[in-house]
Amino acid sequence: MEITYLEELFKVKVSSKGQIVIPKPVREAYGFKEGEEILLIPLKDGVLLKRPKKAKG
Repeated sequence: MEITYLEELFKVKVSSKGQIVIPKPVREAYGFKEGEEILLIPLKDGVLLKRPKKAKG
């Protein structure tokens, strides 16, 4: 398993529709594609973005 870490801080704004844009370097580093579902996991001090596990079968 390859683990990618970005040593940059990205600041994004929430739109009037409640949307955020994942910066291109983050999308490219983690392979997020257009239309892909991503889990938002609430934490005490923020939100974690994570790719859902694929169903086995």
